[in-house]
Amino acid sequence: TPKVRLTVADLKSIGWRGTELVMLIGCETAEGKLYRGTGISGLQQEFLALGVKNVLGNLWEVESSHAIEQAGNFLHLWAADGNAPLALQKSQRQALAALAANPYYQRAHPYFWGSALLQTSFSE
Repeated sequence: TPKVRLTVADLKSIGWRGTELVMLIGCETAEGKLYRGTGISGLQQEFLALGVKNVLGNLWEVESSHAIEQAGNFLHLWAADGNAPLALQKSQRQALAALAANPYYQRAHPYFWGSALLQTSFSE
């Protein structure tokens, strides 16, 4: 399959200001590079700098079946009240409960439910 390469210049060519949410459903999409004196810079931080209010990414490799289900639950919960941090918390708790009810998982490792990282811009 061909790879798509998206650059920061590509992102800057789109008007992101005021966008409520960008979801980066993929492996390690919340990672960044640590720059001495300036902190971590990555795709999530670029979206926030471009005016996006909330960016949801993953800290590590994710199993697609779990990631897709959790993303759907997150969107449903977020649409209900518009509170992204609360929606993430609730969707993770739902995932944990579903995994705990499954005899195979029972005490589910955070690998299966805890990869999502929400970064929020508090500036208007």
